[in-house]
Amino acid sequence: MGQRLFFLHDGRTQDLLQAIEAHYSPPGFCFSFTSDARFEVNGIVRESSTSQVSCKGSEANAVIASFNALAPWQKQGILDFLRSL
Repeated sequence: MGQRLFFLHDGRTQDLLQAIEAHYSPPGFCFSFTSDARFEVNGIVRESSTSQVSCKGSEANAVIASFNALAPWQKQGILDFLRSL
């Protein structure tokens, strides 16, 4: 990571702090997903399809909040570590 010029999958930032913050999505942001499964119970094959909607925002929000709650020297330590990779 220390040798990268750009971050994120599309290279939209050159700054690690911006890359961390870019993972935030507001709690009103909703996404849905569907899972199809096939399983066997007592020799009988069953199929299941589940669909769920989440409006909690990104799972990264809690991690970003924890990072932002750190003291400046702690944040710098993490950034220094990431740049050393």
